[in-house]
Amino acid sequence: MSLVQWHPFNELSDMQRSVNHFFDGWNDANSRQGWFAFPVDIQESPDAIIVRAELPGVQREDIDLRLSGGHLTIRATRAADGTLDPSVRSLRTETRSGDFQRGFDLDMPVDAEHVEARYQDGVLTVHLPKQESVRPKAIPVLAGTTGAKSHNRRLGEPEAR
Repeated sequence: MSLVQWHPFNELSDMQRSVNHFFDGWNDANSRQGWFAFPVDIQESPDAIIVRAELPGVQREDIDLRLSGGHLTIRATRAADGTLDPSVRSLRTETRSGDFQRGFDLDMPVDAEHVEARYQDGVLTVHLPKQESVRPKAIPVLAGTTGAKSHNRRLGEPEAR
C-alpha cells in the first residue's frame, strides 16, 4: 500500500466545482429575482425609451407595470401549467411559474402621462416618451456677421436691403 499525501485545497476545489454546478445558469439578476428573470431589451430613440420584455405564458391581466420616480417596475405572474396528468412523472421541468419582477432606473425624465404599453404574442412593449426638455432640438445656424441687418438672417438667405 502506498501513502498519498493529502492536499486540503484539492477538496476545496472539488467542493467549489459542485457549488458552481448547482448554481449553473444563474446570474445576479436571477438570484435577486427568484428562479426566473425574464429577458428585457431597452432601446433609446431621439424621442423615447422603448422597453421590450419577453413574458411567454403570461396573461395580459397578470402584468403589473409601474413608473415611480424614474424607476420602471414590471411584475408578472405565470400560472402553473395544470394540464399534466398527476400520474405522470416529470423527468425534467424547465418552465417556471409564480411571480416575477424586474426593475430599471431610467437615465432621463420621461413623460409619465403619455407612457403606452402593449402586450402581444408574449412580448410586452413599453413606450416611454422623453420629457420635452431632454429631447434633441434642431438649432438653426445664423449667418456669421454681427451687423443688425444680418443678425436674424439664416445661412443662405440673401441680405435684406
